Amino acid sequence: LIFMSRRQPFPGPSKRYGIVLLILALLLLIGETGPRPTDVHVHLFVLLAYGSLGLIRGVHNMLVTRDEVIVAPFAGVLFSVSATAIIADQWDSLTVFEEYAAFATIVLIGGGQTWLVFRGLLIGRLPLAWSKAGLVALQRGQMSGPHGALECFEKSWDLEEEHLNPMAWLALERINSFIGNKSKSEYWSKRLAESGGEDAVAEEWIEAIELPLAKLRSSSEEESNYSRILSIVKQNGVSFNRIDEYVVLWKNLSREKIGPFPPCVGTQCLFGSAHLCSLRVCIWHSMGLHTKQTNC
Repeated sequence: LIFMSRRQPFPGPSKRYGIVLLILALLLLIGETGPRPTDVHVHLFVLLAYGSLGLIRGVHNMLVTRDEVIVAPFAGVLFSVSATAIIADQWDSLTVFEEYAAFATIVLIGGGQTWLVFRGLLIGRLPLAWSKAGLVALQRGQMSGPHGALECFEKSWDLEEEHLNPMAWLALERINSFIGNKSKSEYWSKRLAESGGEDAVAEEWIEAIELPLAKLRSSSEEESNYSRILSIVKQNGVSFNRIDEYVVLWKNLSREKIGPFPPCVGTQCLFGSAHLCSLRVCIWHSMGLHTKQTNC
């Protein structure tokens, strides 16, 4: 479970289920090494209870939210084995009618487990989940790498759910254009045109893709300006503490849309330094901005 969770759009549920299962196995192993070993029935009932919980949650994840497909089959194995073992342990005390009912129950459990394996591990389709995972990664600013926005959207197309394809192509086109990969951006733009263009994509989806990119773009521009200010101020021989205070104050003011740089305060410049006041104008003009000379 822990190993296979890496291949799921949302690895959290299966990874947590696998970790808890390891903890339970360790506790049962410790119980076996004690002076009074744990009875086998305890093992079976623990597996039955944990398998039941995992089965309920896993089927919900597989059929309703469609976030992952591996918890249900593995939880089904725990449930099937433990339930069958409990029934077999009580077989000698069953009546003829109860034996037929128990046999039918075992057959139903086996058939259900077979369906879970085929539906989850063999057929399991996750294009919608990969699309949601890509959107989450995009909002976090994780463009590349494992479970990055690019990897997720590249896996979010499907032959049967064709409405997801233009959504994936548009997201890939926008992201590659944002990171400057023109060849990939043109490729996905052609794929998008073949699928109906942007008209085939809901406006809400386009906004959901472009809004995080716009925030990332403004953040990168702010960091770039921060670096340019540091280099300019250092060249003018100002101490590092004053540089950091000056730039942090500018960033706080710029967020409030007061202006790109703090003005002089009365007849005293920022931190009481006339050098910083003239330096402010120097930085302002070096970044292509314009202001009137202030009287310091």
